[in-house]
Amino acid sequence: AVGLFGIILGLKAIYPNKYYDIIQIESSKRNVDINLIRAVIWTESKYDRLACSRVGAKGVMQLMPSTAQWLAKRQGLVDYDLYNAKDNIVLGVSYLNYLIEIYDDTLVALAAYNAGPGNVNSWLIDERYGKDGRLYCIPYLETSKYVQKVFNTSKVYSWLY
Repeated sequence: AVGLFGIILGLKAIYPNKYYDIIQIESSKRNVDINLIRAVIWTESKYDRLACSRVGAKGVMQLMPSTAQWLAKRQGLVDYDLYNAKDNIVLGVSYLNYLIEIYDDTLVALAAYNAGPGNVNSWLIDERYGKDGRLYCIPYLETSKYVQKVFNTSKVYSWLY
């Protein structure tokens, strides 16, 4: 028998608390739930600061260079590196916060983080998918799975830490 302690240690190995200091600072500064940030990072890159997607998203929070450039300009950041975990988290949490503020709904914000605001905006005005600023159906299977995975992982992080 492994016991609860062994199970918790095993889960902490799978769901690490890496970059805690910077995540905690940005969580407080931007008023974004710390476990949501951890879950996005885990879902996007499994905390791999050198991650690069097939479409060119980079770093732990998988930011597109164009999005990062726009965010950096908004914040007056001149020098940043998307493969630097701190820079990526600063920009990524700022983007997550921006999406949560404009959509006023974490589910919609996560869908936009994954599929892009353009897609989400078109879904929100299509009665098959959304109504009154809420999404009732996410037409992209990848995005639907992404949102569910982030919410589930956030619960795991909340329980573990």
